[in-house]
Amino acid sequence: MHDEAVNERPFYVMEFVEGHILRSAPEAEAAFDKATRGGVGVHMADTLAALHAVDPDAVGPGRPGTT
Repeated sequence: MHDEAVNERPFYVMEFVEGHILRSAPEAEAAFDKATRGGVGVHMADTLAALHAVDPDAVGPGRPGTT
């Protein structure tokens, strides 16, 4: 977001979401069984594909600095 009236700097808003932050295979193995890890991987790939299908100019400000 680029509204310097809020805090005099560009910013974005996030929301806290419960879940695991998995940075390595051992962390994933400790958090989930093998079947669940497979489902998580498929869901992540589907989510990334959906994100790549979004046209930023159609849904939001597009390129940074154009708002």
